Amino acid sequence: MDQYFHGVGAKRQFHRDCDISSVPGAIDFASFSQLASQQAVTKQAALAGVMQEYMDDRWKDRQVGSAAVFPGSAPTSSRVLYNNNDEMAQAAHSLLMAQHSVAADLDAVAAAQAASRNFMSAHIADPLTLSHPHDADDSPKEHLTEDDLAHDNVVANFLSNPQNQQQLEAALDLHQQQQELIGSADSTIAENEEDSFNAQIVQAFLWIEAKLCAKLKCVKFSDKVEYVYNPLEYASDPHAHYVSKYSGTKAVLFLGMNPGPYGMAQNGVPFGDTRYVRDWLKITGAVHHPPHEHPRRIVQGLDCTRSEVSGARFWGFIAKICGTPEQFFRHCFVHNYCPLTFMTKSGKNIIPAALPATERRNLEAICDEALLQCIRVIRAQIIVAIGKYAADRVTCVLQSAGDESAASIRIVRILHPSPASPQANRGWEEVVTQQLQESGIIQYLQSPG
Repeated sequence: MDQYFHGVGAKRQFHRDCDISSVPGAIDFASFSQLASQQAVTKQAALAGVMQEYMDDRWKDRQVGSAAVFPGSAPTSSRVLYNNNDEMAQAAHSLLMAQHSVAADLDAVAAAQAASRNFMSAHIADPLTLSHPHDADDSPKEHLTEDDLAHDNVVANFLSNPQNQQQLEAALDLHQQQQELIGSADSTIAENEEDSFNAQIVQAFLWIEAKLCAKLKCVKFSDKVEYVYNPLEYASDPHAHYVSKYSGTKAVLFLGMNPGPYGMAQNGVPFGDTRYVRDWLKITGAVHHPPHEHPRRIVQGLDCTRSEVSGARFWGFIAKICGTPEQFFRHCFVHNYCPLTFMTKSGKNIIPAALPATERRNLEAICDEALLQCIRVIRAQIIVAIGKYAADRVTCVLQSAGDESAASIRIVRILHPSPASPQANRGWEEVVTQQLQESGIIQYLQSPG
């Protein structure tokens, strides 16, 4: 776990200038779906009101956006909150202060813009209420009809005056510059807000997994399980790269079972066939060896040359349907229910469902809790369970949650791409295409229009 905490914490810099070893206790994971009841620490108390208003506004914006992008997905009242997480508070507060700073800088621009608008409204903004340049007194403006303008030389006379023309050109130039400046500032603020929000989700997701890893170390397995690999630890760098690059608020979560020996067990990416992880997803990072490694199941990381059939089928299908990773991850994310790979003394793979009952229940109690937290963090509204085991677990998790938010989440099951499945070997891609079409999930994968 030290390698995971220090590797992820240092390389991704989610907790800068803090003691990594003390961070896991800094997040109250029980408060992800409800309003935090504790006040901020004393030094943050003065900012508590501002921070709550900021987070409320940001979340309202997210809910409105979600409802607009995904019709029929009812926004819920549960929110992602980080109890006693000073780093998150400081990051959000810094963003808020940056917004105020930019807004203050634009005060002068707004004043100048108002002046230019007044000038243009007095001369050219409304051609039906132009002041006649030959009027020497302060008489009221003459109201002209369109027919009058067609035969009058008011506009021509006004523009023929060099001084008026220079004023007009200067006003138009200033107006254009102001619009460009305001547009640039708005774009920068929006981009910073998006990056900050996504960084908080990535941070929360990785620490849920870190806590999951710590708890799984307490689970004891029978002699049947000779080897246990945890790629979240020895492949923490590419795994964190995958999460930080592609996670965020997602409508659809594709849920697998656990790592395969030549997939995620090699590189930390779900269904991680090396060719697709390295060349299509563009994931990089150093991979170490598990502490207890089977001599016939050596971890080679992104240099592994053996293909993972399930991974090649899954990511090959996604690449074919979506074209680019960006298209797929616009609305979707892929996650495994259990991060551990189990093997017998001979190196044979053991799926979680085949574990002895007591061990399986202990494992599932821990993984169930982490799965619910992950679903809430990324705000998934649809879970695409890949295979029966994943479907059974997520169904149990959401039913046991006992809240309206969990009850509103839809579960769709698709065929697992494992070569151990005769049905998958007879045309997995065709079967899954039909399943995704019938369930309406295909719309989240294909480009609009």
